[in-house]
Amino acid sequence: MDLTDQQNIVFTQILNLSMFGEMQEYNQLFDVGEIVDFEIGHFEDSTDVNVQNLIRLFHTLGETIQSLANLNSISQEEIDNFIENNRNEP
Repeated sequence: MDLTDQQNIVFTQILNLSMFGEMQEYNQLFDVGEIVDFEIGHFEDSTDVNVQNLIRLFHTLGETIQSLANLNSISQEEIDNFIENNRNEP
């Protein structure tokens, strides 16, 4: 598991907390199995302290990933390829 996986887990937690908290009314609008794309920006204005803490962690992970990539001269394309190639591994 890498930092990108961790960032995705944090995003999932943000989504879950929001959908059963402040955004509960939206949760009822979607059918089971329906695919809805959310981005971190959808949650930035949350007043839930837990969600805000997770958003800070999400951004910190992103900054760390970018910093490590910069320090090691790794391109975004290389990162994306790594993620794609390792997405289905345990």
